Parts: sequence; C-alpha cells; structure tokens
Amino acid sequence: MTCIDKDAGKIARLVDGIMPIYEPGLEDLVAQNVREGRLDFASDAAKAVGEAEAVFIAVGTPSRRGDATPT
Repeated sequence: MTCIDKDAGKIARLVDGIMPIYEPGLEDLVAQNVREGRLDFASDAAKAVGEAEAVFIAVGTPSRRGDATPT
C-alpha cells in the first residue's frame, strides 16, 4: 500500500517515522508495516496510482461549519 500526499515535507516525515497525528500505537504499527514491505509513502500520485490495483481517496473534513478553507 502506498500513501500519497502532495506535501513532500509530510511524506519525508512519514518516511522518517514521524506521524502527523497522534494515535496510541500508530507509530509502531506504521513502522512494522514499512519494515515488512506492506506500506510506503510517495508524493508522485501518477506513478503510485498507475501501479495500483485499487485507489482509496481520503480528504480532510472540517470539524465545524465554516472551518473549510478553499485550496
């Protein structure tokens, strides 16, 4: 599985094992799956999607009405 983000800095931190969110046990779970070759990270969406059997898209959801910032 390849996790993709347009933010190359975030991808670099993930590759270094630095999680962008806190969830108990997440860091160890990610590290284990990276070590075992089941998980990697990329910022090149075209390449990763081109090699994928399935694609899941996850987007941020504003927590309150009016919190969305257009990008």
